[in-house]
Amino acid sequence: MPKLLSHDPNEITTEHEITARNRLFNVDGFGVAWYTSTANEFNGNGYTVERPALYKNAQPPLHDPNFRSICANTASKVVFAHIRAASDTPVTAVNNHPFVFGRHTFMHNGVISDFVTISRDMVDLIDDDAYANIQGSTDSEHFAALYMTYLTAGQGKASWEKQYPVHQMRDAMRKAVGSIVKLQREKLGEKAEPNSLNLATTDGNQLVAFRVRNHKVEQPPSLYFSTKAGITLNSKYPDQYVALTARYARYANAEAAQTAMRIPQL
Repeated sequence: MPKLLSHDPNEITTEHEITARNRLFNVDGFGVAWYTSTANEFNGNGYTVERPALYKNAQPPLHDPNFRSICANTASKVVFAHIRAASDTPVTAVNNHPFVFGRHTFMHNGVISDFVTISRDMVDLIDDDAYANIQGSTDSEHFAALYMTYLTAGQGKASWEKQYPVHQMRDAMRKAVGSIVKLQREKLGEKAEPNSLNLATTDGNQLVAFRVRNHKVEQPPSLYFSTKAGITLNSKYPDQYVALTARYARYANAEAAQTAMRIPQL
């Protein structure tokens, strides 16, 4: 991950320009999850797939020399990285993304509207193990627990080590978003505000990403898929991004008719 901290393909963008973009807004800490086989090789715990290692800090990444060292000396084929801009919850490492449930990793940008109002009812939908895995107080981590509950059909912690079909991951994400909107309507009626959500999850082999804005005319927040960043970030595996791009294109064409979220509009 040597290029993760300052991604400047072809050196067109200076480090000053990169850091200036987020200096004023995304200053409330960061987190990185990267998939590694270390647990398989040393712990003898029966794992047969790569699992996420996790590093979080409440400081911005540029102020963390440990993170610089990790980036300079770590390689992984799957990385989730997130820089946080806090809303109404404390600036503390446990509130930073990504959030890990077994082999599954989740992160989110955006806001669940009126989260405080619906949070108690939302918790009732989350299974016991997923709820016990929540360490912080963010809407994002509670959403992740709800997603895992739907993905695993509430089967608990042991089910977090399984791989599920990508369409099942997609459907669980849709169901979680639909449940949020339903709770908002039940609690607030016409006063319910629309949500702006960028959602991403992976099990180390598959990735599902959503963007959601349940508003009649306003568009969802931007969400980009890059076919070029892999050249810089993935220099150890130069052919990986080409295969990934081809697989994504086939999947996108096959799913084109099913991309609508079917979420009630506000």
